[in-house]
Amino acid sequence: MSLARLLAFFAILALTACNLPQASPVPPLEAQAATLVAATLHAQAMMATPATSQPLSTPPATETPTPTATITPTYATPLLKVSEDTNCRSGPGQDYEIVTVIKAGTQVEILGRPPAGNYWVVRNPAGSNPCWLWGEYATPSGSIHTVPSVTPPPTATPGLPAAPTNLRYNFICAYNGVGTDVTTTLEWNDNARNEKGYRIYRNGTFAAELPPNTTTFAETAAIPLGATMTYSVEAFNDTGPSSRATISFVCP
Repeated sequence: MSLARLLAFFAILALTACNLPQASPVPPLEAQAATLVAATLHAQAMMATPATSQPLSTPPATETPTPTATITPTYATPLLKVSEDTNCRSGPGQDYEIVTVIKAGTQVEILGRPPAGNYWVVRNPAGSNPCWLWGEYATPSGSIHTVPSVTPPPTATPGLPAAPTNLRYNFICAYNGVGTDVTTTLEWNDNARNEKGYRIYRNGTFAAELPPNTTTFAETAAIPLGATMTYSVEAFNDTGPSSRATISFVCP
């Protein structure tokens, strides 16, 4: 219904109302018309506005966790392969007694290692007790990360080393115009396990110092014609020297 028709309709109602019996006071015509117009405008606005629907919320998708593969590490026995003959001692250092000598090419099982230092505790291939091997000439392999840490034993004061035995010699004499040049070769059995080395004496005078485990010595020395040559060999360590093995000879 248009606004003009509404106003006409209210005008007719107003004229009719004048002939009706008076009951209760009626609001003025202008107020009624204003109210009716406001209601009509509100209704038209509501009809013109399209209804909107609230979209339904979609719950977030739940991610399916990707299964993680479990990798089981493969264990291999820790081993040490020796590239040169190496002393295996009762502790990590030269102050400890030599237990055995592990030969080049030998592979031994690793049982432990100290918190610091290039030493390994290995299974002694020559006995029941383990020994400590210097790692300078050894290559580790296997599951080394499983090797436990081992506290080194206290350093004991070493006893005197065992003396060398079975001293053997060979010599060649050559006249030099004044005296004799004597080339001497010595050999002996190394019986010590805690020596720091060997000392050689010629005619009672110190002649040379050799490293541990040495079993041979050779030199050329000039002596007077017909003089006697005497050689002695001893092992030594921090405690002192062993007894000496001695030989003597005279050039013909």
